[in-house]
Amino acid sequence: MSARTTISLVQAILGDNYGPQADGTTPDLQQFIDTATVIVDRVATCAIAKNLTLTHAELELIERWLSAHFYAQMDLLYQKKETSKAKAEFQGTTGMMLESTRYGQSAINLDYSGCLM
Repeated sequence: MSARTTISLVQAILGDNYGPQADGTTPDLQQFIDTATVIVDRVATCAIAKNLTLTHAELELIERWLSAHFYAQMDLLYQKKETSKAKAEFQGTTGMMLESTRYGQSAINLDYSGCLM
C-alpha cells in the first residue's frame, strides 16, 4: 500500500475547511490518506476486472478527494455560519456514504469505472 497523494495536496483541496484545532494543533491527514489508499487500490483492481484502466493521475485525484471526504466526516464542515449568535449548520445532509460530502461526490465523479459505487 503506497499512497498516491500527499498531505499538501489534500490540504489544498480542503482549503479553509482545514486548520488548527482548539488546542492549536492541526489534524494529521495521513490517517485519512491511508484509508483512501486502501479504497483506491480496490477501485483500481475493480476497474481492471471491468477491462478499464484508470491512469495513475486519475487514481491520485480520486485518492485526494476521498482523503478530504474522510477528513470531513471526522471534522464536519460548515454548511452555514452566523457570527452574531454563533449559530452553525453542518454539511452531511446531501446524501449517505460518499455522497455525504462534496469531496466524496467529486471522487465518485472522477471514477468513470463506477467502482466507488
